[in-house]
Amino acid sequence: LAALYCRLAPVMREERRIYVGGFFFLLLSICTILAFPWVIRIIVDEGILGERHDILTPLALLLGALLTVERLAISRLYLAFGRAARKNVEALRVQLAEHLVEQEIAFFDRENSGELMARLMVDIREVNLLLSQHLPQAIRQGFFLVAGAALVIYTSPLLAHTKANIRHVTAYGASKLGNRAREAGGELQQSEARLAQAALETLGGIRTVRAYAREKMEMIRFRGFTDESIKSAQKGIKAHSRLMGFARFSGEAAVVGGIWLG
Repeated sequence: LAALYCRLAPVMREERRIYVGGFFFLLLSICTILAFPWVIRIIVDEGILGERHDILTPLALLLGALLTVERLAISRLYLAFGRAARKNVEALRVQLAEHLVEQEIAFFDRENSGELMARLMVDIREVNLLLSQHLPQAIRQGFFLVAGAALVIYTSPLLAHTKANIRHVTAYGASKLGNRAREAGGELQQSEARLAQAALETLGGIRTVRAYAREKMEMIRFRGFTDESIKSAQKGIKAHSRLMGFARFSGEAAVVGGIWLG
């Protein structure tokens, strides 16, 4: 993933002003999230347990203000990253099209035109999803990971040491399941490329198909590619569901283990 972002860096650099604005709202949203526990602690410790009921209303208004700021910050965050990612995607699509046009005729005889179309349309769309949604989420989660690890080390070194040992098992399982999901995604891309190629061949040669009355045969062939695409998609869905289930289980198991160890 880091290598992919390194390759995308020249394109992302062209929209750095938009990304900088997005990072500002990202930091603002993180600050509001971190402020929530602090305000709630004051409400519980001083307002309720300390019987200072006069501060409850101002603190409740402060929580409402934090909620409003967080909502606006997250909205502006994804707006900025979405705009920048869309411009990056269109630039990549133009670069890829220029690169394909410069290729020799033998290249197009050797490669599958449906797969090239999938690369030009589907893969670029995945890059858009990666930049507009996964990137800000990864930055937020990385920040909370570092902050949480520092807090655990400060609170209980024994618990931090135990978590560090368990991390290797969790990382190994996630890596194996992630590889399966990636392989299933590659198979799905190939099946969709063959499906697109079949559709292009049928529609492009529709006069020949009509002349030889091969409509039913072409539809049978198209349904065969569709069934193959469905099987590949189901394999990818199964792999992704196993990965999500393992991630959820490992996270909750870590919380339960930490509570038991504490």
